[in-house]
Amino acid sequence: MIETDIGVTKKQNGSDEALTDEICAYFDEGNQPAVFFVQIDCVDAAGHGYGSDSEEYYSAIHEADGYVGRIYDAAVRNGLMEDGLFIVTADHGHKIEGGHGRFSMRESLTTIAAVGKTVVPGGTLDRLTRDRDIAAITLFALGVEKPAVMSARLPGNLFENTAGEARSFVKDPLDAVISAFMWIVTLCTPQR
Repeated sequence: MIETDIGVTKKQNGSDEALTDEICAYFDEGNQPAVFFVQIDCVDAAGHGYGSDSEEYYSAIHEADGYVGRIYDAAVRNGLMEDGLFIVTADHGHKIEGGHGRFSMRESLTTIAAVGKTVVPGGTLDRLTRDRDIAAITLFALGVEKPAVMSARLPGNLFENTAGEARSFVKDPLDAVISAFMWIVTLCTPQR
């Protein structure tokens, strides 16, 4: 769901490889987007279809890593990383046996990786970081003040000279309840 009436360039393609080619060409043509988003589907498809412990899943991660690397290299080659922020994440984890889970930490936790001019080299995000915090991270990177009602937060140890924000359990009590429930489910679920 992307607004198309505000000067947005939107590309869709039938495969992750073809989309990656198109993105790299877009950068190589001299385009300098203020915000850029890409969705690579192969890992999600493998996780849903085969599960998070399958060879197909690990193969898809390797494949996606190559696409992300090519896009990043194109961004660097075209000067986009001189003052840019590059974030990689997923929308959710997966069940071991496949499908779309969401009731254990394994199914909901994802990797969030970032690199940029003011990102702490080798830094690690704090344990309270959530995918939704990418909204606060992006607004901070763009120099836009975060709305007071937003529950997303700027994590600590991400940007240089920035302490980050505490997670407000008063502001977001549902997050605290859901996190506690997910940890209980995780501890009670046999792992293989």
